[in-house]
Parts: sequence; structure tokens; C-alpha cells
Amino acid sequence: MYHTTVDQVAIYYEVYGQSGSPLLMLTGMGADIGDWLPEQIEALSRQHRVILIDNRGAGRSDKPTMPYTMTQFAADTVGVLTDLHIDQAHILGGSLSGMIAQHVAVTYPERVSSLILCSTTAVAPGHPVFVSPAPEVLMALTMPPSGNRVQDIEAGWQLCFTSAFIEQNNALFNRLRANALAYPDNPPYAQQLQFEAVVHSHNLYEQVRQLRCPTLIQAGTQDLLMPAENSHTLARLIPGARLIEYPNCGHRLIEEGGEPALNDILAFLAEVDGIAQAG
Repeated sequence: MYHTTVDQVAIYYEVYGQSGSPLLMLTGMGADIGDWLPEQIEALSRQHRVILIDNRGAGRSDKPTMPYTMTQFAADTVGVLTDLHIDQAHILGGSLSGMIAQHVAVTYPERVSSLILCSTTAVAPGHPVFVSPAPEVLMALTMPPSGNRVQDIEAGWQLCFTSAFIEQNNALFNRLRANALAYPDNPPYAQQLQFEAVVHSHNLYEQVRQLRCPTLIQAGTQDLLMPAENSHTLARLIPGARLIEYPNCGHRLIEEGGEPALNDILAFLAEVDGIAQAG
């Protein structure tokens, strides 16, 4: 629907809902707005002005070939808020975008009403407190694209959802496949640059201790990509953070956790907004 330019890079975003506090929703590595389900957007936009962003390197945003940094991702995010004349917003992010959300809160604390951090970490792989995925998961992550987009989409599901959930929700995965195919394919180099941004510029182990915004942390107990122990660490580091774990859920816990996970987000946002209004 809209583009804004940050540091000569066009960032694509969409807006849903006309009332309620702003809720900015970011996507994970190699993902784009097409990964959100319409019913998720509808449920959240009934109570909030929802802003969806394609990160640089994904979807309909520009895909520069030079290195990316977490600082740039945070500036892109704030650039969208500025373009919409929004002073402050709730920020929801999972995996890579949960890291971006933390960088926004650390660098631009005045722009953040609250954080919702799903399946993410305060530090990059290689940090002493980071709990790494199993070797076979890491191997799958580094596999080059097969050249068959449908095959690659379905291979990604094996990392992001539990096998039981995939087997029991054929109709949902038909929709997810169609949604993904309706969006531009993300080139491998751009996803690699997103990954390298994490490895080279994501370490907020000390900085997140200074955060004062209300924070909800969500984790799936069966997350293969980002073991839940990383969310435990994040919850210990951020003062007053609330951690909710979802049994038998994988990396994309908002989909797999279903209505309970979405309701937890809505309840948290209502609580934060209520406190702000009372103050």
C-alpha cells in the first residue's frame, strides 16, 4: 500500500484498522507481510491500528546488495512510524524481527509503548548464553534453495512448525502456501544478508537490562530454530518481562498457538493501554 524511504532504501508497509493504539508488526528472516494470516490481522485490527512492514531484503521492500545491520533495521522501522506521524507504538516481532524490536526499544525508547517478543533472543549465535539449534537444524538452514519454490516453502515449514501440527492442518498449509506464492520470491543473497546482520550486529545482552517498557515474551516449547531457553534468558534480562510458554508449539507459535496465543497478545495490549490511559 505504501513505501517510505530510509537511507535511500524503500521500505514497504501496509496499514489496517482506523482506531486504537498503533501496533507495528514485523516479520522474521526471509519472511514478508504475506506470512501473516488474514484472520490474525483482522482480530488485531479490530482493536488496534495495525502496521505491517516488509524488512529490507524481503517482500516488496528494496533488497540492497551491501551488508545490512540491526541498526539499519531499527531505523527502517522507526522511519515507517515517522512516515505515518505515529509518535509511539506497540511493536510485535518474532525471531529476526523480535531482535529488530529490541533494537528499536534500545535505540528509540520514546517510540515504543510495549514489546511483544516471540521466539527470539537478546544475543547472536556464538554468544556464551545463546542456546543453538541442533546440528541437523543448522544443516537444514544452510541448504541452498532447490530451485523449486514450493519445495523450499514446505521445507521451511518443517523447521517452523511441529510435524503433528502440519499433519493435522492441511487446509491451513494450503493457504500459507498460496499466500507465500502470491508474494515476490526473496533472493537468497538478501536472506543471507539478513542472517549476517544478526551474526555481526546483534548483541543486546547488557542493553536490554535498561529497558523499561512493558514486555511480553512468547515461546514455543518445541521450537527447533530458536530453543525456548533463549526466551528464558531474555525474560531474565528485561526488567518486569512476562514470559508465556506454549506447550507443543514450534517456532511460528502465533499460528500454532492459535487463539490462545493471539488472545494473550490482545490481553497484554489492553492491559498496557489501560495503564497508560489511567496514568
